[in-house]
Amino acid sequence: MRRTCIGFGLLTLVCTSALAQGTLQVPAGQTQIIDPTYLPLLLDELIMEDSSVIRVEGVPEWRVQIARLKIGRNARIDIRGSSGQDASQVRVDNGNTANYCDNGSDWASPSGGAGAPGYTGPDLIILAGIETIGDLTIDRQAGGGGKGGPGGKGEKGGQARCYCSAGGGAKGGSGGDGGPGGRLPKVEIYWYPLGPGSPPSPNAGLRIVGNPGRGGQPGAGGPGGDGGDGACGRGAAGPGWPGDPGVTGRDGANQDWSIIKIPHESLGGISLVLGFNREQ
Repeated sequence: MRRTCIGFGLLTLVCTSALAQGTLQVPAGQTQIIDPTYLPLLLDELIMEDSSVIRVEGVPEWRVQIARLKIGRNARIDIRGSSGQDASQVRVDNGNTANYCDNGSDWASPSGGAGAPGYTGPDLIILAGIETIGDLTIDRQAGGGGKGGPGGKGEKGGQARCYCSAGGGAKGGSGGDGGPGGRLPKVEIYWYPLGPGSPPSPNAGLRIVGNPGRGGQPGAGGPGGDGGDGACGRGAAGPGWPGDPGVTGRDGANQDWSIIKIPHESLGGISLVLGFNREQ
């Protein structure tokens, strides 16, 4: 299917099909969203003016071939992952009381929920001819894991009777585990020079930043349940032990990145290896 794009707000977009051909220009200080509704795979030209941003979201990967790339100063491609959600707060005191003279049941003490995993941003694979470049930062920071929820208060011991002593309070509920951090997304840049404004070396003008997501903090153990009340001259029982805290979530996995300068005569073969097809 063929289409023609003329303008979209402040972002200039000229293209001849939904997936192939075209020019994407991101004006100075503006942000272009790359998502499932607009996911170019082949561009004749990408122009990122000073302090412009491309944000990639809602897709597992952006794999794009760019015939001509022009980058201004302080441009940025944002593929960061979002943080995992913290666990919900459980009721601190479940309000339960054991039967007369019984100890509080540890099984009745609510545990905190686990934090959600941190998210990994989309992988980024670019094959581009660079005409000019000021400086471009690719931010691939992975999302941190969510915090574990706190444990609930232990069940209260049963009240004493004239024929038996009061029951002890139950141990508090365990705290929830922190969520695992997100892994770093893959970044691969394959480029070839187009003119005197091209960078002199593969890393000149290109900077890749970001760390794996940190594991979420554990939830605190809940307080021990109150001891049962005394009666008939029998004293009240002691409280239960505090619950165990959760476990800190594991940090996300690292992943190397690569910026590789290729000879122009190898472009066709590398394009096929990377899965690009000019006829789509």
